Amino acid sequence: MVRNFLSFGRPLKLDFKPLSLRELIGNILNLTNEQAIQQCIEVTIDDQTQLPDIQADVEQIKSCLSNLIFNAQQAMLRGGKLKITFCNRDNGVEITIADTGVGIAPENLEKIFEPYFSTKEIGTGLGLALVKRIIEAHSGKIEVESALGVGTTFKVWFPKYIVSQQVIGVGEENVTSAFAT
Repeated sequence: MVRNFLSFGRPLKLDFKPLSLRELIGNILNLTNEQAIQQCIEVTIDDQTQLPDIQADVEQIKSCLSNLIFNAQQAMLRGGKLKITFCNRDNGVEITIADTGVGIAPENLEKIFEPYFSTKEIGTGLGLALVKRIIEAHSGKIEVESALGVGTTFKVWFPKYIVSQQVIGVGEENVTSAFAT
């Protein structure tokens, strides 16, 4: 909780490196496998779609995707299905994390990314706010759909490369530099 609180208050310092999203999610699922087994959660992951690496801060993206997967598992305390798929879309990679959990009430759906908003008894309400902030710092997008009693789906999109405005060399020209994959 303290780490989330401090992270939210500080500017993000990102260290971009090549990242395989499929490998990262595989590692996260290995960490959460025991919990999934105990809760009778059936986990499936798309291993067919060819994906390029993206440029990202590995630890920050690991934190984001871990949060989404942990939340999905917490929403299925009595079992369910967690499905993770990938799609190459709009010059980027989209990850879909879908669960068959309790879902999110319609009146809470637009609040879930607000800092300090939580429907959980234990928690700071910073998890999803940080997830959104980190994804947007990577020039990405996050969307959510949910229905009570049916489940929740998060779609996270990252560009294949990150574009940043930087002055390169001497002069007044801003040159757009891209970290291509």
